[in-house]
Amino acid sequence: MNALSDIEFKEIIKKHLIKANYLVHKKDKLPDEIIEQVAIFSVQKRQYISQDMVAILSALPLFYLDYKGVKNLQL
Repeated sequence: MNALSDIEFKEIIKKHLIKANYLVHKKDKLPDEIIEQVAIFSVQKRQYISQDMVAILSALPLFYLDYKGVKNLQL
């Protein structure tokens, strides 16, 4: 199994953070603030779970955003 390159890792993180930001804030860009798990759950419950749908998001990108902080995120 090959390890991800730094570029591949950052691209995956970027795509997941944009998806989370769109889900919660309807903005198709990197988030301007930390996205809380409860906000993601609330949107999922209100908009998707009642329709038997759910968006799949990895927790790792959100942990990475929380660890680095919005201002220090370099993707």
